[in-house]
This record gives sequence, structure tokens and C-alpha cells, in this order.
Amino acid sequence: MLFIGLLSFALSFITTIILILFQKKCLISQFIRSDGPKQHLSKHGTATFGGIAIVLAQFISLVCLIKEPIVLFYLKALLLFFSLGALDDIIKIKKINNGLSTKAKMFLQILITLYLIVQTPALPFIKELQHTYLPFFNLWYAIPASLNLLLQLFAYTGTTNAINFTDGLDGLLTWVLLGVWSCFLFTLMNIQVVIGPEFLHLYLPVLLKICSSVLGSLFGFLCFNAYRASIFMGDCGSLALGGSLCSLFCLFQAPLLLLGILIVPVLETVSVIIQIASYRLTGKRFFKMAPIHHHFEQLDYHESHITTRFFLLNTFCCILTLSSLLPR
Repeated sequence: MLFIGLLSFALSFITTIILILFQKKCLISQFIRSDGPKQHLSKHGTATFGGIAIVLAQFISLVCLIKEPIVLFYLKALLLFFSLGALDDIIKIKKINNGLSTKAKMFLQILITLYLIVQTPALPFIKELQHTYLPFFNLWYAIPASLNLLLQLFAYTGTTNAINFTDGLDGLLTWVLLGVWSCFLFTLMNIQVVIGPEFLHLYLPVLLKICSSVLGSLFGFLCFNAYRASIFMGDCGSLALGGSLCSLFCLFQAPLLLLGILIVPVLETVSVIIQIASYRLTGKRFFKMAPIHHHFEQLDYHESHITTRFFLLNTFCCILTLSSLLPR
């Protein structure tokens, strides 16, 4: 596990350096929206496509475990959502428009989600795929198959979009996900037999290695993504990280846990929904700017201060949510 984490860190660190140098030479940079915060205009010229380093590091460090059904499924989600994000980033870089349209992106997200649902491994400890885990109650609740399908569709599309919204400040998403995966790793190392003995015996070591790989890739990238960022991860990184994280929780029939461990991305998404609804219904904006981290920027909070507070909030909620899985 330690070797996988260190390998992932080294690969992410080195690849990020290469990406920065290559993009500076080729004059490739992040697309900065003109209608965003004015202080972000100074970030013009910052390298992007940092998600390549994160995904490459995870893929290489985990490829030796690809015969494991969980690892194969995780890598499928990682690469499919990475491809969707990369397409969106390329369109932005080419300045064709502001990327894929909302409808096109949602359609492709649904297609990928349906493919992953069909490809979900039939794990032996899940007796019926129509059960979902309820956080804080330590129990499985039976739901109709159609409702389970809708729940997973909502989980994938909601998670990827929410995490994509969160990637708006230097290091914000990277810090948030480092907190999530660190809490997840700690929980797995101390988890109670909630799902069944087969889970702990067969799949816990593999999950620990996945966590180690993800944490290594994020730490390596954060060395260059923390304020002031030398590179952004782009949609290819945020969508890949969101989709792959969601794939594990959907795999184990516990997508409702995502609402608690990703409270900041949830709040970011809710702020966007409120802003759109308010403007359409009243002609006025509820927030100074959405997502909500931009609202705090407009209130003159420093970017690094917002990042720190959002990271602490999300990690605290993540600890509370995952504590329901620990022995009492």
C-alpha cells in the first residue's frame, strides 16, 4: 500500500512538472471566463490539464491490480469521465465556445453512468442489488430496482457536476478531496463488519491500495496547485475524480454517503441552483456570484482563506458521516 502511494505521488509530481513546462512552451493555458471574478483575470496564462497527471499516476500505480474487479471498475469510471472532461477542456482551449453545452455534457454523463451500472461487478456480499445503505442507521434498506437505477444516475451526475463546480479556486478541490480520501482511508482501516465478512476478507486490501494511489496523486498535484497555482486540473481532472469516487460508493450500494462526505460540493451545487432560480423568477441574483466560493470572493475574503475554511468544513462533515461505519 505504501509503495503504491509513493509511486503515485512521484508520477503525479513529475508529470505535473512536465505538463507545466510543455504548456508554457506551447502557450497553452486555462480558459478564464470574462464574466467570472475580476481578480481571476490575472490567472490568464496558467497551465491546465493537470488532471492528466492525477489520472496517469493512479492508472500506472493500480494497473498491476487490474485483475481485481473493483480496480478494473474504478479505472473504467476514472478513464471514462476523464475522457469526457478532456473533450470539454479541448473545446475551451480551442476557444470554439465555453466548452460542451450543458445538455451535451449531461447526455454524455448519463451514457457513461448507464454503461458503468451495466458493468457493475456482481460482488458476492451484495445479496440483492436493490438494497442501499443508510448512513447513521447502519442498515440496508430495500428499494425498487427502478428507484435504485435513478439513485445511481443522480449520484454519478450529481457528484461529477458538484465536484466540477468546486474546482474554482487554487487548490480548493484538491484539498477537499484529500480530506475525503484521508477520512475514507482511516475508516477502512478501522471499519466495523457492516457489509459482511466477505467484504473485509476479499476487498478491504484492494480498497486501501486505491485510497493510497488517489492520495499520492493528489498530494503530488497539490505541490503545484495550491495557492498560487501553477497549474489547474481542468474538467478532465474534476470529472474523473468525481466519477471515480462515486463509482466506489455506488459499487457498494452506499451512494447516500456522498451527501455527507461531499458537503462543500453539495453546497456549491445548491448555490448555483438557487442563483439560477432566483434570477429566472425575480430577475435578481441571490448571491453576488455563484458558485458560493465566488460569493465569498466578492465579499473580499482572500482565496486561500476560503479554501482553508471550506476544507475544514468538508473534512469535519466527512468525519461525522463516515463515523457511522466505525465500531461503537
